[in-house]
Amino acid sequence: MKVPSSLWSWALLAAAIFIAARYLSSSGPAVQKSEPSRVPLDGNFVSPARSEQPSLATRTAGKMIEADLKELLLWLITEPKPSQDEIHARLLATRSTWSEMDPNLLAQTIGRLLESGRDGATGMKFKVGPHGLLDGWPSLRVFLLDALAAADPETSAAVAKELLDHTTSPDEYAVALRALTREGPGEAGEGELLDRFRFLLGKQEWQASGGFAETLDLARTIGTTDAAGQLLRWDGNPALKSMALHEFAAEHPVEMLESLRSEATVDPVLRAHLMARLEPENPDQLAAINQYLHDPERTPEDASVFLKSFPLRSATTGHRLYAASPAPYQLEKIAAGDRAALTLVNEWIASPPLPGIQPELSALQNRLTQWVEQTQ
Repeated sequence: MKVPSSLWSWALLAAAIFIAARYLSSSGPAVQKSEPSRVPLDGNFVSPARSEQPSLATRTAGKMIEADLKELLLWLITEPKPSQDEIHARLLATRSTWSEMDPNLLAQTIGRLLESGRDGATGMKFKVGPHGLLDGWPSLRVFLLDALAAADPETSAAVAKELLDHTTSPDEYAVALRALTREGPGEAGEGELLDRFRFLLGKQEWQASGGFAETLDLARTIGTTDAAGQLLRWDGNPALKSMALHEFAAEHPVEMLESLRSEATVDPVLRAHLMARLEPENPDQLAAINQYLHDPERTPEDASVFLKSFPLRSATTGHRLYAASPAPYQLEKIAAGDRAALTLVNEWIASPPLPGIQPELSALQNRLTQWVEQTQ
């Protein structure tokens, strides 16, 4: 029987389809392009499972952060160059936008950007704002470190430990140290902070930096005799040293007293001012004050400096990078100290005279008498 040509056509088509299907199935599965493996901040190689791979939205947000930094780098070198106010406003806006993103994503992206080494100077001064965050960023890397700390304190501490060992920037060093002072898994112990502080004090070429000046407050944050001793032995900028020591003594008078007793080479005038910060309402500190004034090695000039300052309660204010701002003196505490100091001064005047300082003693007695009467 003759088969119609149309049927032959259908048969040939079906055979072709069958052969093509067999060929494709035998060639194996199609090759899929895998996501690149990740290298975390600690350098350990991690190959995530497909369920852990970042979503399209996550990758898009990461690219946006990278694009923001690239635009900032180009913008800072455009002509005419942006003003300081414009730079400040744009960086604040950028930080605000980033703060709304996923903290883990932001931390990972900033970590990669810091590793890239890209940077741009802003011309801004190093300035601390509320809660220890910055309000002035001398460079974009300092800005990134600041944003990282706000996003993920734990990751910030991991980045800080590596950066502190290699950076040549005092401003970066200052911001990185902040991550090690925050409570949590990344907080460093006293020994590590003292080692970092000792290294900083040895960097004479950093002393003109605003970040360096802020870092001296680390001694007050640590608050130990060893921290005070490092500052007392530091042969650096006298004005910065004095300010840091006075803030330390105002908050930690006992530790300062112990350090002064063990450091024999302290400048006599500085010692007199720091002794004047002791709290006369505290019996132990009052005894130390009395011993200091009767010390035979103490000169009349040193005693004059002390008596003109005692009791010394001047205080600085403003935001701090590592700890809370210095607390103001309380009125009740001041009044109690004035009464105790007046009692001691009256005893000094009534006892055998201290040579060479009677005018200063009388002036101090009059001053304290007026203060005590004002609070009654």
